[in-house]
Amino acid sequence: MLVKDIMTQSVKVARPDDLVRDVVSVMCLNKISGMPAVDAGENLIGVISEKDVLHAMFPTFDDMIENPQPVDFEALEHEYKDIVSLKVSDLMSKRVFTVEPDMPLLRAASIMFRNRIRRIPVSVDNKLVGISLTLFGGLFYTACPCRRRQTFVRDGNPVSHVVWYTLYGFRRPLSMSD
Repeated sequence: MLVKDIMTQSVKVARPDDLVRDVVSVMCLNKISGMPAVDAGENLIGVISEKDVLHAMFPTFDDMIENPQPVDFEALEHEYKDIVSLKVSDLMSKRVFTVEPDMPLLRAASIMFRNRIRRIPVSVDNKLVGISLTLFGGLFYTACPCRRRQTFVRDGNPVSHVVWYTLYGFRRPLSMSD
């Protein structure tokens, strides 16, 4: 199975000059935890995630060791307003791991696992073509010895079994035909 079999092609993207406030709003409204950042030429330049925002808001473990006083969370709440006023380019991770659409799924999953990332942009020649949010649902289903070829139907549209298990896990589909 290849990355292109499970990747999402309609990707919400951030621009380096977008305010973090706006990007966080898009992430909340779309129930996503991160977005690739692209420049004007649609070249992938980074990834902004809720983790990046939270790391900017809270002290690191090393900071807490150096200053063992209790953390004043009310003061941090005021600093949040300053952080969300920053630009995406100030907080985004510039070291981006990517995969190609024709990469085997297991190889992409190993990159995600080794680098402790939950989403991985899919690119061709540094141009964003999709994103893969979770590979493990597809991997588990692929490895399942009892699997059957099934077509799931969501909102009246057929959905492949790979996409279904990747997006919805093992919840019972609304309807199913063999």
